[in-house]
Amino acid sequence: MIIKRARGYRLYSDKGQKILDLSMDRGRAVLGHRPNGLSLTIKNVIERGLYARYNNIYIKRLEKELLSRFNEYSFVTLLEYEEKLKDYTEAQIVDPLFETVESCYISYWRPFLEYPKCEVLVLLYPLPGLNSTTVILSKKELTVKNDLISPVIISGILRSMYDYDIELKKFKADFYNDYRTIPNTELKPPYIVFNLEDEDYYNLIKKCENSGILLNDRDKIGVLSNDYSSGEIAKIVKTLS
Repeated sequence: MIIKRARGYRLYSDKGQKILDLSMDRGRAVLGHRPNGLSLTIKNVIERGLYARYNNIYIKRLEKELLSRFNEYSFVTLLEYEEKLKDYTEAQIVDPLFETVESCYISYWRPFLEYPKCEVLVLLYPLPGLNSTTVILSKKELTVKNDLISPVIISGILRSMYDYDIELKKFKADFYNDYRTIPNTELKPPYIVFNLEDEDYYNLIKKCENSGILLNDRDKIGVLSNDYSSGEIAKIVKTLS
């Protein structure tokens, strides 16, 4: 399958086929493939020639924005990739999509889900395709050193958080009730978790491909759009059941 373009929660192949994308870049495209204003924001930064990883004005803007949102934290750390976290801690990161705990040392934050009380929070911010940078919030300053990150990425993260605010105001968990009939799944709107063995999940991926639905081939999770038509919802429910 070769993807020619992406709009919202739908992909279009080079052969003109419309595909309902439940993979959504492993959940990072939870706001869709072309979030409101993201392209223009990144274009404006690029037009200034700000590609390279220099100390830049967007770093402080991002820190201020995040610490005002998550006001229980005092420090922001930016890393090129998540593996660098191992230089600081070997603790397992709790994922609220799979675990429900009241407190822990370190947890992921996923859009639309509650997160436990923790000392360190790793943000899975909703920025499709440009999400290799790891953003960490902590109550105490971490010993791991900050990396310089391209202004293109940082401005995109900032924009994605503004877009998240817009979608959060419109979000209604009841919209997803039609999906609760799908067997062997757990619904945590807008996410769906597949409780299947590897072989069964692989077979489901193939079944969905034949029906014009794309599932995540790495993690057994999906993202359900709130703008699917009643016909598209019925198709998803039938195919996944």
